[in-house]
Amino acid sequence: MSMDELWRATPDEFVAVRNQLAKQLKAEGKADEAETVKKLKKPSAAVWAVNLLAREKPKVVADLVDLGRQVEAATADAIRGEGAGALKELDRQRRHAVSDAADAAAAVADAAGQPLSAAMAGRVASTLDNASLAQATRDLLTAGRLPTELDAPGFEGLEGLDLGHLGVLGAAAGEGHADAAVLERERAREEERAAEELRRAEAEADRLEAVAADAEEVARTARARADAARQHADELRSSPPL
Repeated sequence: MSMDELWRATPDEFVAVRNQLAKQLKAEGKADEAETVKKLKKPSAAVWAVNLLAREKPKVVADLVDLGRQVEAATADAIRGEGAGALKELDRQRRHAVSDAADAAAAVADAAGQPLSAAMAGRVASTLDNASLAQATRDLLTAGRLPTELDAPGFEGLEGLDLGHLGVLGAAAGEGHADAAVLERERAREEERAAEELRRAEAEADRLEAVAADAEEVARTARARADAARQHADELRSSPPL
């Protein structure tokens, strides 16, 4: 029994496989891993289908992940005022890839004898959509180890989960797809990117404030000249003719 078998288990099979694996790990002296596995919740049909898709149709997921990575980079460029048109086109392609991936997930679920309802298919699409938008969730998606549905992108979608538990999911099988340290490093990189974007935004605000201040000074000078010219014109009109 392995973690891979647990992730492959259908929702109906999950609890039995989870308990068996936890028991096995405990017998092997891996009490911490066993306790973590016991805390894993039964996945929804949507999560199971998304993870199954990653295993059965890895190229479909790889194409979506690649587009998500390109959109993330293009978004950063757009924030700097570069390539807004490219971002729009890439995101159109990504959304098309989400639709294709959702259809493929429904197909592999049906082939496995677990057809998805229309509502569940919608949750598959939402999870694929949001998982494609940040590196941490792209890694979990590629590995077929998303622990929950995502209704928000990146770490926001994983809010409330213990990332330490995610780390053991790979370690228990000698793997490291969802290693907690990797996720924490990605969180730190995202925070650094956000801080850099903030610094740039503040610098741009300072520049615009300086430009505005210069413009106001120019305007004051122009108003003073206009007032002086008006006064001179009034004086000429009021003076007696020569």
